[in-house]
Amino acid sequence: MGIVEKTLRKAKNIVTNPATYNKGNYAVDAWGCAVLPRAISAVKWCSVGAIDKFLQDYIIADHCKRYLRTAILKLIEPIYLPNIDSSVAPGHIIAHVNDTLPQHLPKVFDLAIKLAAKDNL
Repeated sequence: MGIVEKTLRKAKNIVTNPATYNKGNYAVDAWGCAVLPRAISAVKWCSVGAIDKFLQDYIIADHCKRYLRTAILKLIEPIYLPNIDSSVAPGHIIAHVNDTLPQHLPKVFDLAIKLAAKDNL
């Protein structure tokens, strides 16, 4: 299992758990104040923040976000995001789905994990 797949699995566990899921900020502390995703005080994360929590390598984090964007465009775009195409930055699409369509996060992460595993990343 590659680092991208491992990171996506860890991030999925965070954002699919109501106790650790967040929207509106990459990460928040116990008081709901925005903090950096890797801050020791962080207790909740959004999808992008959950990836950043585990990675200091921005190239690998970018790969994770690109797999998530691909999964979103395949699974959700035709219904909910008709005006978004692949030229939009991955983080913007992921944040939009995280904040407005969180019920779709499990299947989005599952497809992203499957795609990363297929590519052995």
